[in-house]
Amino acid sequence: MLFSYKALRKNNSSVSGTIEAADRDAAMAALSHQGLHPLLVSETNAKRTFGVQKKVKSNDMVVFTRQLSTMISAGVPIAKGLATLQDSSNSAYFREVLGKITKDIEGGTQLGDAFAKFPNVFDEVYVNMVRAGEEGGILDDILKRLATQVEQNASIKKKIRSAMIYPIVILCITVIAFFGIMFFIMPKIAKILKDLGGPDAQLPVYTQVLLDISNFSRKYAFIVIPVMLLAAWTVKRYIQTTPQDHCATCDHD
Repeated sequence: MLFSYKALRKNNSSVSGTIEAADRDAAMAALSHQGLHPLLVSETNAKRTFGVQKKVKSNDMVVFTRQLSTMISAGVPIAKGLATLQDSSNSAYFREVLGKITKDIEGGTQLGDAFAKFPNVFDEVYVNMVRAGEEGGILDDILKRLATQVEQNASIKKKIRSAMIYPIVILCITVIAFFGIMFFIMPKIAKILKDLGGPDAQLPVYTQVLLDISNFSRKYAFIVIPVMLLAAWTVKRYIQTTPQDHCATCDHD
């Protein structure tokens, strides 16, 4: 979520801007960690598209982290390195994020604190490791480790998705077959049974249950179909928000 804020610095000068956080309390905590005293923090939807939070692809994160590590090892100033990486990024959203981070760095903000403003791009582990690297003077080594970690997370996620393709396909085929039977085959069977035994014919329990389900599905199709679509969407969202995907450095393509 994106929040706009007004705050006071330690010298009582005012500052305003935007910060990304999970909720309002997290935004205020992040501002306090930066040495600011929040006066006003309110949510804005400027960084959301139809309620979907923007993400950065894992490959982009790996390339960014490795290249930033190389630049820092070569003695390139962080702000200059970030500006260079901003220009070379293929992601419009990532370029926007890096532009804001570069401005923060030029204004005296620590790299870890600047990253913390974008939790949907740099997760808590990433930010804390960067802060530890800054404090220990080993930021380039920490970034190399982070790049490896992000790469491993992306590989695990890819394997999970590949493993889930087959059961999802089977489930889709099963659902389609079920509705095909309920909407097209069962009505014909019901007609045949009615012609053979008459309207008062006593049918086996299981046959009658299937006919009742078929009648209900066809009669209330305007309810059944949206409910099934909603269930499918819910399952998809659940899959996308597994613990592995809560890592902000993994994309949700």
